[in-house]
Amino acid sequence: QAGHGRWFGSGSKTCGSASIAMATKPGQWMVTVTISGSNRLGVDADWSDGKTLYIKAILAGAVHDWNRENPTKAVQPGDRVISVNGVTGDAQAMVREIKDRNLLLLLFQKADEKMAEPSREDS
Repeated sequence: QAGHGRWFGSGSKTCGSASIAMATKPGQWMVTVTISGSNRLGVDADWSDGKTLYIKAILAGAVHDWNRENPTKAVQPGDRVISVNGVTGDAQAMVREIKDRNLLLLLFQKADEKMAEPSREDS
């Protein structure tokens, strides 16, 4: 059972429609993308924590298109998807949602916020 994947793959040059919705907390923002035809989400993600999708790389696809159209709200490596179409807390369910749906409402958490890679700096 893999905890990462590139199956979000690269897609055609066709740009999926994208818009922004209200963020719920500081460091979080919504990205709405439509996947159609051969266009893909376009991220290399790790979901080994079982709860979120950790963005390792941005590939060709809907997220790349979103970033080009929304540079101040760009998704970057290190950010995490914490909800897909309202599905939260279950990375495998979020992955299934991404694979099964054309319209995706993705809630991202910035890499430099509290949910970033955990680290302990105890003396």
